[in-house]
Formats: sequence, structure tokens, C-alpha cells
Amino acid sequence: MSSAFNGMHKIDNLVLPLPYCQLLKIIMILWVYSLPFVIAADVGLFLPVIMGLTSMAFFGLDQLGAELEGPFGVDPNDIPLLHRALAFVDDCDMMIAAAQREMAERTPSAPASAASAHAMPTPIRLPSPPPGARANANAKADPTLHHDDDDD
Repeated sequence: MSSAFNGMHKIDNLVLPLPYCQLLKIIMILWVYSLPFVIAADVGLFLPVIMGLTSMAFFGLDQLGAELEGPFGVDPNDIPLLHRALAFVDDCDMMIAAAQREMAERTPSAPASAASAHAMPTPIRLPSPPPGARANANAKADPTLHHDDDDD
């Protein structure tokens, strides 16, 4: 579990250098805006359609890369860590309760009141939020989470 946490921590803290991102955008813009001059003679009247699709594909892939760069956050399309952590805690509670019940059944000399005193309470299941409310739920649960909208 520690290695999984360290892996997620590396992913969360990995940031592409700003010069790399700027150079990538400049080269992409130059290529997309110079392509029509190269293919105009070959495609004729279909040039606006081809360039619209090409531009949408390249700029869409660039935006997809920007979204995948930070998968943990409070945006609706980010990984819902809060609900996954709560589900993990519920699973751990159930495993501990099952182990305690099994230990109580194996030791017949233990009084019933002692076994019930150590039993874990039934975990609370949270309903999954509607898709738009996930960001609000994460922000309310952990006010230290923040998202910079200046990157868009």
C-alpha cells in the first residue's frame, strides 16, 4: 500500500517544465497554421474541412495531455480519491470485523459480551454523488484542495 501511495504521489507532483510546454504549443501552432499552404493545391475546396478536423485533433490532444497531467483534483473528470478512500476504509472495517468474529468463534472460553465489545460497527455506505457535485463534495471535505484555473 505504501508503494501505491508513493506512485500516486509521484504522479501528482510531476510537472512538465514550462519551456517544454511553451515550445510544444508554439511548434503545434506553427505547424497547424502552415499546413494549409502546403496542402492547398492538392485538396482544393476541401481545405477548410480538412484543416478544421486537423486543428481540432491536434488542439484536442494537447488539451487531453493537460488534463492527464494532473489527474488528482476537484474537477468533475478527475479521479474521485475521497470516495475511493472511503470505500477502502469501509473494506478495511469489514475485514477487521470478520477477523474479530472468526477469532471470537475459535475461542469458546471467551464470554459473548467480550466478543461483542470488540466488534466493529457496521460501516456507513455513502451514496455516490451526481456527476456535477463531485467537485463540490471534494472541496467541502478537504478545503486544502485547490485548483488553478489560470492554466486553461
